[in-house]
Amino acid sequence: MQSLHLDRFYPDNGQILLSSLLFRLRSTSLRGLLTGVAATVVIGCLTAGSASAATQGQRGATSTGSLGVSLTVPTLARVSKLEDIQLGSWTGAGDLTGSSNAICVWTNSGVYSITAQSQNVQGNDFNLRSNSGKLVPYKVQWAQSGNQTSGQALNPNSPLTGQNTNAQSIDCSQGPNATAGLFVNIAENALSAAGEGAYSDTLTLVITPL
Repeated sequence: MQSLHLDRFYPDNGQILLSSLLFRLRSTSLRGLLTGVAATVVIGCLTAGSASAATQGQRGATSTGSLGVSLTVPTLARVSKLEDIQLGSWTGAGDLTGSSNAICVWTNSGVYSITAQSQNVQGNDFNLRSNSGKLVPYKVQWAQSGNQTSGQALNPNSPLTGQNTNAQSIDCSQGPNATAGLFVNIAENALSAAGEGAYSDTLTLVITPL
């Protein structure tokens, strides 16, 4: 599980320093969902089925027998190549934006949904929280291919379905080296309304193979 930590500092001159956004990412197998449990994917975990085609050899100069060999591959997923998002210092004007736009999402189904979660959700907004409990809302977008500049809106606790990946290996070491991206935006009016302090949030992304 990977985590992503979002901090913001407000210097004495009134500028806001936003340092990092941290992702904690989990992936679930379809089997885990069917049982109502969000299961962390173990890549390469194969469950062997029972062999039922065995025949026994007879006594003789030679003896021939046979047995069945079977294997079950569950639906699996993995996300890697996440990077912290450094938002830098707010100058007092304009939005602050950042991205981790070279993420590797692999599933052996090729199709998945993504759900974004946070403990600081209010309504349709993700929020950074200060030590004193003040909130700053931010927006999140997801792209189903790498090296993009924007994507589709991710709303809290609402799955974005029908996402595709063309990853050819679980770590994108073969084929495309990035198959997804995430983007964060904090609007100028939200920054203007924020009080001085350090802010943080933990954003959790759940990848579910379909």
